[in-house]
Amino acid sequence: MALINTLRNKMGKFVVVVIAIAILSFVAADILGPNSSLLGGSENEVGEIAGTTIQFQEFQEAIDERERDFAIYTGRQPSQQQAATIREQAWELLINRYAFQQQYDELGITVPADEEWDLVQGRNIDPTVQSIFTNPQTGQFDRDQLINFLQNMETYPQQYQVLWNTVRSSLVPGRTRLKYENLLVNANYVTKAEAERSYHAQNDVAEVKYLYIPYPSVSESEVSVSDAEMKSYYNAHKEDYKTEAVRSMKFVSFPIIPSPEDSLYVREEIQGLVQAFTEVEDDSVFAERQSDSRDFYLTYNAQTLPIYLKPMADSLQQGNVYGPYLTPSGYSLYKVSKLYPDTTLYDIARVVRNVIASDETRNIAAREADLFASNATDIASFDKAAQEKDLIVLPATGLRQNDQRVAGLGDARELVRWLFKDASVGDVSEDLEINEQYVIAVMTEEIPKGTLPLDKVKEEVSRQVANEKKAGIIMEKLGSPTGTLEEIAATYGEGANVYESSDLRLDANILPNVGFDPMAIGIAFSQAGGERSKPFAGESGVLIIETQNITEAPEIADYSAFAQQLRNTKAQRTAENIAEAIKDNSGIVDNRYKFY
Repeated sequence: MALINTLRNKMGKFVVVVIAIAILSFVAADILGPNSSLLGGSENEVGEIAGTTIQFQEFQEAIDERERDFAIYTGRQPSQQQAATIREQAWELLINRYAFQQQYDELGITVPADEEWDLVQGRNIDPTVQSIFTNPQTGQFDRDQLINFLQNMETYPQQYQVLWNTVRSSLVPGRTRLKYENLLVNANYVTKAEAERSYHAQNDVAEVKYLYIPYPSVSESEVSVSDAEMKSYYNAHKEDYKTEAVRSMKFVSFPIIPSPEDSLYVREEIQGLVQAFTEVEDDSVFAERQSDSRDFYLTYNAQTLPIYLKPMADSLQQGNVYGPYLTPSGYSLYKVSKLYPDTTLYDIARVVRNVIASDETRNIAAREADLFASNATDIASFDKAAQEKDLIVLPATGLRQNDQRVAGLGDARELVRWLFKDASVGDVSEDLEINEQYVIAVMTEEIPKGTLPLDKVKEEVSRQVANEKKAGIIMEKLGSPTGTLEEIAATYGEGANVYESSDLRLDANILPNVGFDPMAIGIAFSQAGGERSKPFAGESGVLIIETQNITEAPEIADYSAFAQQLRNTKAQRTAENIAEAIKDNSGIVDNRYKFY
């Protein structure tokens, strides 16, 4: 007995020690693990903006607030596409909070309380506020309506309060950003000379005749492009081949299509409603409860009647139920609720039942997808399995980490997330249900942010180098041409054409029958009437331009309208460039794809 007590005491102490060690290990793992807030767990980091780490919780709170407001204002939850827009708005809010606000703080730009009051109900009410409180009769801002709302806000429906709070919270950030942009926008200055040039660019007219020999007129067999030549061109034009991080994949799909049995089931189901629909007194309530469509009770005339009822328009009877009729989405019943005497108007209640795939049908498609996935473990086996099953393989190239849609699939955010979060080249996804089909994809390519490698742009580079060589061949054949353009074209032979334009303007970028070629238009206006250019290489071929006449627009007394055009253009570009410059220099790291 004493031995048993001794063992019990020792084992008890041992068990306590083991449990204590286990607890400490668990706590230590939590504290020191990758998700630990103590060590700034990177797994919860959505990204970084202007040196500030954005934790998932902060990003999610910004999303939740907007989704909550959306639900209150609209009475429903956002769709997938709307939810994606809300997430984008939340991210832009954080960029403004950390990247833009840093600029405002450095310059001391603020919106004091009295200015904020002025935006809401003072002398300089914000245009957005004015648009909300516009009198529908006069089309003018109604201050009394605004004041009444502010004084009695709690009595208004919640969705109006949400709308107001959204607008109200945007006023200060919006005004702060406007002040910042105006500092730079107003630094733009348009001289009278610039305004005059703009006026003449829009109104001076050149009459030109030009010889055009397109590059494709030279046979591909006449030029050869070496690797060294491509590399030289590529190195000189690397800025043209900048890219964001992109990934590519290809995929097969197994559509979930309702079977004939599924269609028959729905037909019998809706057929069973005919008697109850005929006998019910409140047609609209019955239709609303039984229908898969929101258009359950409408007024029609003879022209707008559903196509199934038009042939019997003259014999429709009030209270009768017609159908079921097979529609593109399922089956429909129509009940004539009311006939209006001496008119061709009908109140019609409609019950719609969509034909959807049954669980059995879905399981058949899922098994086919699972069988394919079990035989596809890399790109080669993926292609082989697709070929054996005679499946169509669709490519999806150049996808970015925050893309929502995939060509051929529509909204496929889950698949894009897999591509960037979990996949490597050659990895095959599990079967994902996307828009009524099971989809299996294989990652085929990854291109990091930076300059596209030569092998990715080889075709374009080769074409550019070939065009340079073709230009040389054409100009060598032309030599130092003399005579009229028609004579030069005849001497050159096939491929040379002469065109005319009597209404060419300097601000144009398109040369008729040639295409985009601003340099050619510039050359035309740089010459006096009667002058002809030497052969030169244009965007798509070699040209000789003969300026026959330039009609200068008459001078005008006031160029202010053209100066304002330039100011507006510069202001817009400046505002856009400011935003891009701040983002580019804020060291933004975007890892949203790991979470959404």
